[in-house]
Amino acid sequence: MPNRHTTEHAAIRRRVRAWWVDAVLLGVATLLAELALHEAVVLTPAPIPKNIRGLIDAVGLVLIVSPLIAWTLYRRSVDVKYEGVKTEQLKVPGSPHQRVRVAVLPSLSVFAVLVAAALWGNVAVSRTLSRQGEVIDALSHLRLHGERIARFAATAHEHRIDNALLSDELTQLELGVTRLDSVVDKHDHDALPNAALIDSVVLRLRAAQQALLIASARREAGSAITTEVIARQIHEHADAYQTAAGRALATVQRAQNVDMANSQRAAMSSGLMAFAVLLGIALLVVEPVVRLLRRQHTAITAKSLEFERLAMVAQRTSNAVVITDAKRRITWANEGFTRLTGWELHEVVGKNPGTLLQTEDTDLDDVQRMRDALDQGESVRLTLLNARKSGVPYWLDLNIEPLRVSGVLTGFIAVESDVTEQIHARDLLQREREALARTTLQLEEAQAVARVGNWEFDLATSEVSWSPETYSLFGLDSATAVLDDETVTEGYDPDDADRLNVAVERAATTGEAYSLILRTAGRNPMVRWVRGEGRVRRDANRRIVGLYGTVMDVTEAIEREEALRQAQAKAEAASQSKSEFLANMSHEIRTPLTAILGYTDLLYDEAALTGASATQLQSMETIRRAGEHLLTVINDILDISKIEAGKLQIERVETPLPSVLLDVESLMRARAQTKGVSLENRLLAPIPDRILTDPTRLRQILMNLVGNAAKFTERGRILVESGIETTPGGDVLVVAVDDTGPGMTEEQASLLFQPFSQADNSVTRKHGGTGLGLTICRRLAELMGGRVELVTTAPGRGSRFELRIPLLAAPGATSVARLEYRASSPAVAEPMPHALAGRRLLLAEDGEDNQRLISVLLKAAGAEVTVVANGRQALDAIEWAEAGSYGFPLISELARRVEVALDHDDTSIAPLMTRLQAYADAAARGVAAESGAGA
Repeated sequence: MPNRHTTEHAAIRRRVRAWWVDAVLLGVATLLAELALHEAVVLTPAPIPKNIRGLIDAVGLVLIVSPLIAWTLYRRSVDVKYEGVKTEQLKVPGSPHQRVRVAVLPSLSVFAVLVAAALWGNVAVSRTLSRQGEVIDALSHLRLHGERIARFAATAHEHRIDNALLSDELTQLELGVTRLDSVVDKHDHDALPNAALIDSVVLRLRAAQQALLIASARREAGSAITTEVIARQIHEHADAYQTAAGRALATVQRAQNVDMANSQRAAMSSGLMAFAVLLGIALLVVEPVVRLLRRQHTAITAKSLEFERLAMVAQRTSNAVVITDAKRRITWANEGFTRLTGWELHEVVGKNPGTLLQTEDTDLDDVQRMRDALDQGESVRLTLLNARKSGVPYWLDLNIEPLRVSGVLTGFIAVESDVTEQIHARDLLQREREALARTTLQLEEAQAVARVGNWEFDLATSEVSWSPETYSLFGLDSATAVLDDETVTEGYDPDDADRLNVAVERAATTGEAYSLILRTAGRNPMVRWVRGEGRVRRDANRRIVGLYGTVMDVTEAIEREEALRQAQAKAEAASQSKSEFLANMSHEIRTPLTAILGYTDLLYDEAALTGASATQLQSMETIRRAGEHLLTVINDILDISKIEAGKLQIERVETPLPSVLLDVESLMRARAQTKGVSLENRLLAPIPDRILTDPTRLRQILMNLVGNAAKFTERGRILVESGIETTPGGDVLVVAVDDTGPGMTEEQASLLFQPFSQADNSVTRKHGGTGLGLTICRRLAELMGGRVELVTTAPGRGSRFELRIPLLAAPGATSVARLEYRASSPAVAEPMPHALAGRRLLLAEDGEDNQRLISVLLKAAGAEVTVVANGRQALDAIEWAEAGSYGFPLISELARRVEVALDHDDTSIAPLMTRLQAYADAAARGVAAESGAGA
């Protein structure tokens, strides 16, 4: 059984004629035209030249075939143009084709009858003339034979040849008679219009012929009659036969001429009649039909233009346009349908759109509503979920309208718009609205938890709006409270309300935002302080149209801040007490400790000179070591306290870097050598001879690092390496201290650089110390812009520490490639009894013990010492010395330079201070050497 859709599709397209049908019809028409022209032109007996006959034949063929070809091409173009139109209706309502057929077909039938009659008459006339021609031809031959028989008969008795020719002619005469009889005896001879006349003529001719044949028979029989007489008789009968044949020929020719004249008149009449019929057809049929077709064409053209515009719109629109028949089967769809669904037109023709596009997710209620409307022939519009050919779902806005012709439902047109994005946007908007509602609720809940409310103020309407939490903060009911200026102002303490009004007016005028801490009026006893924030809102022209802001409950924060402020004040007071206590402790502990150390050194020197026992010397050495350790602990505690309090100042003065490195080496060498550990100090790269840094803190860091290495290294070596590293931020001075000590594990290394922490508790028991040394080193390095780091360490492999600080070369500094060791650089210097010989020194010290100790040490070094108890006495002593023409040169030079520097805002006193420090160090070393103790 054939496919139903295929059958319907074929039925829809059967109105389009196949091309080969037109080709066959055109060939048949051309053949018939050629045959008609051949009959009318080529075979016509008219005296027309052959070339003219060919030209007439060709022109006639062109004139006949050209309209047929033009009509065929026009018909094909129309078929192609409307081939895409799919319809089951073979008749279009209002079409004039029936009236045109009724008018044209009878007229063409009449004309065809006339043409057929003319052709039939022409054929009949041609047949008649042909039969008459045959008779005339036979009679002409018989008359010729009669003439020749008469001529040969006259000379046959004289010439043998003529006698033979006579016999031959007689034979030909018999044959001619037989031919004439055959022509006359044909079955259609009696149908000729002049058959009786021809028969009478033939009968008379046969009598003469019979007499001639009898005479010739006697000649053949050798009759007794003489040959001459027989020949004369044959001649006479031949003349008579010739005369009869001539009369018969003339009679038949006259009849033929009459028939030809009649046929010409008939042809003329037929032509005139055909012309009259054609003229009548043209005037009475063709012209009205043309006018009808012109009116129809005008109407169709107007409709066609409108339809073409609509079709162009439907074809080019981004929407999908689908046309179905009354049974809802697709007959046409535009390119928008293909773009939207992925289905090609040839794939969907004859199919129901619902079976192609609807999915299991399509709303069945909407589908049923659409079907009910279509069953009623009504329009419907709805939104459906369909699926493309690829299976991808999409939403479309479907608008279906019925199509009617003369009130009869012929189909439906559907316009489909892809609204997937709109649906998704709608769903997204719905989700955003729900999210906004949740966010609003969460915001209100968050405001309630955070005790924060927001507000708005419209300058144009003076309308104030508060969030629910704002009402709660000010102890108002949002359902009953009326917001106005008075209500808002009453919510604050009167003094703070004035501050708020000023800030709001300033913001509304200048756009300046504000943030104020305000006291409330206490309507909500839990809210006593709020932070009011305000900003301005501007329109598109940047004009201020309103204000908005927040109100936050900061009661706890304000009260906590007040408590913190009071606690801070107490802490600052305690810190001040601590600082004063540390200062007092420093003075109270270091002063007697210095005296203990000093007198211990003096006793040790005296005991050594007087030959005291080894036990006594060892006891005094123990006292000295314990005092030095106690002094170190106190100094560390004081330094870390100053650093944590931010009161430790870092200087940046010109410092002889090589001297600092050599001093550290000279001071630490003795400690290392007592253990059999070598101490090496070398340069990895040239360094400046003078840099800008804090020499005291630099020396303190290096002393601590090298001291730790000497403390923990029992054998091997200690290496101090100095160099310069170039970084993007500038040159960096790197001093590395590498030892072969016990090293540390990762866990032990992690405890370094922490106050009061050491790698192992056994270290404290064995070597002592507070655990502050590395912490102070790192803090000091950071204050100097650098860092102290543990680079490498491993158990049994020693450790390597690095000091890295920014390198600032002093103006005019030169590079030093190697360290120049001084001859006096041993760790324990020889006694220097006259290191300060000729020097006048002023000693300001309020402790009597220290006065005596320092005086003894300085005088032992050769100095002339003047002792005073305080600063006032020191100034008086300076004035008295200068008035007595002797003074204190170093103090005078320092005073002069300080005065000049202060007058010129100069910093050139730094070298002088460095020189004073150098003198002090030299004096300390001299005193220590004289006392027999290390520095």
